[in-house]
Amino acid sequence: LITSVSYLCKLVQRRRSISLSPEISMVFLFCAFILAASIFAAGGSAVMWDAVCYVVIILGGFFLTYNLVTSQKGIKICTKTMMLTLTICATVGIWNGFYNGISHRLSDPVTEHLSEMSAVDIMAMFDSGWVFGIMAVLIFPLIFAYTTRRRNAKGVAVMMIACLVVIVACWMCTRYEIVVALLIESIVFWLLYSHKSLTAIIIAAIPVSIVVLLYPYAVSNWHWPDIARILTEYMPASSQNSAVNTESANAVFAMIFNGNIFGIGAGDQAIRAMLPAYSNAVSYADVYSSSVWLQILCWSGIFGFVSFIVFIGFIVKRSFRCFARSNGNNYQGIGIALFCAIIFSLILGLVANIWLNEGMMYLFWINAGLLLSHIRSADNERDKRTAEFASCTDSSDTEIIFYK
Repeated sequence: LITSVSYLCKLVQRRRSISLSPEISMVFLFCAFILAASIFAAGGSAVMWDAVCYVVIILGGFFLTYNLVTSQKGIKICTKTMMLTLTICATVGIWNGFYNGISHRLSDPVTEHLSEMSAVDIMAMFDSGWVFGIMAVLIFPLIFAYTTRRRNAKGVAVMMIACLVVIVACWMCTRYEIVVALLIESIVFWLLYSHKSLTAIIIAAIPVSIVVLLYPYAVSNWHWPDIARILTEYMPASSQNSAVNTESANAVFAMIFNGNIFGIGAGDQAIRAMLPAYSNAVSYADVYSSSVWLQILCWSGIFGFVSFIVFIGFIVKRSFRCFARSNGNNYQGIGIALFCAIIFSLILGLVANIWLNEGMMYLFWINAGLLLSHIRSADNERDKRTAEFASCTDSSDTEIIFYK
């Protein structure tokens, strides 16, 4: 809020500029539908206040980031800050996990599994380990992006250690969906970064597949340790219930198509007031924890949902066009990392609510703003080089083309 007021004051003084695009228009439209749905919501004035707060979070994360971070230097500073924050939080999470686990085992020697050792207190700085896992999905690809920019073994080793720390923290503190999401988005990052990565993955998959196929035989006959059993025992299991998710989706669709096509308002008060009329078996907590897409549908209705889909479509289109024109420059990895973070967080949002915590909602929109700012900066740099080349060829009798 302070940054927004400061930006508006400097904008009036013409000390700041404002950039508008179709993507920003869709975000404004999405926020407008959230506010419009909250005006006539059943929850009263509390719903309107929640809607205003969420709109401030969205615009503060996306609009201010897009308009204030206008150079690759600024993007580099922001992404390094996010990556360092994630690593510090992961380190603290691992320490809390082992400290609480050891303390609990001293008081209760019968306990065998880490997931039973005060798992709720592992991530004391977050609402839960699940919130930390969402943060990891939104920032983790940046570690790979900066690994690709390291030119010495020491720098690569440091980044790999940070990667290992985050993975261990997620394994200890979150559910298996987060670990799977991190694995898949890491593979997709390398595939988008270089076509050579696809060849490397295929080559590596052959011996890995042989080992996976033969490992059960080795466990039963050669007494090798059962790694799959060890991992599943010590990692907290998923608490998502497919039956509850299905019932929540049915209740939300019933509310929307029963005349509430413009949404029922943002926040908890609206869903508390409306849900009992459509389902007695589902609570508002079940609806808001089952899927971020259901939350968007509740907040802004069908039209807000469509505007958000269009916004994501614009991001995908502009991102792939930027990647195709980047020609492997130094900043390509950062753009791919931000793109993977946004897309895979939304895919994860099909089975969980990535906006369950306001901080993670803010971080999501910061990523979106940084990605579009990166694309704009890359386009401007490419246009500048094209103009310089044109001016050089016009003033010379011989055209000299320098290839990077």
